[in-house]
Amino acid sequence: MQAYVPDPHKWLSSKVLNAPAWVDDWYDIDARVAPEDAAAWQQAQDGYHLDSVLLHSAWQAVLRERCNLALHITPVEIPYLDLMVDKHGAKLNDKVPAAIKPEGLIGNRLGSGYYFDDNGMRHFIGVTMDDLAALLMRLDQDFPIQNKTGLTGRYNFNLPWYDARNYPASEIPDPLDRMPLTSIGLMLKRGKGPAFIINIDHIEKPSPN
Repeated sequence: MQAYVPDPHKWLSSKVLNAPAWVDDWYDIDARVAPEDAAAWQQAQDGYHLDSVLLHSAWQAVLRERCNLALHITPVEIPYLDLMVDKHGAKLNDKVPAAIKPEGLIGNRLGSGYYFDDNGMRHFIGVTMDDLAALLMRLDQDFPIQNKTGLTGRYNFNLPWYDARNYPASEIPDPLDRMPLTSIGLMLKRGKGPAFIINIDHIEKPSPN
């Protein structure tokens, strides 16, 4: 998935076919950038992120060289949930500077921003709508969730957070209702989106160095 599905948000919706059982084994990969490629990698590094095209290319090279991997990919369309702005409009201000983690609080990294929980609320700092869609997908893995809001900024906002410890699952049957979006003018609506079927034609178990 890391090598061939460019968007991590689509990993849930994509499948790998014809894979041998050993692909679920754990491996340590100790890789090096070739000296002649070092400059390109340094230019691609941008603080916290690395250019995804370069990283995917490197993973694909590892799989070809060490596993003799051959495959073909079939794009498909499957049911999604679309994160959208409701009819009353989003209640968000996009004039947000770079996210700064509050001192003394245990926050969680979310994309290039943060979130933390406090007293029944979940507080978001410098978060994009793509980041929010990814977090929502962690709550319920029945459907992948994609950002269809059209909002491109970074935002600070707060959402109610009905965590499982204080609100038993029997009281909130839909996990997505634990973090309702209506207070910031967003909603989830059924839609369709892209996925990938990765068909393995040939693969060999890698030998140790």
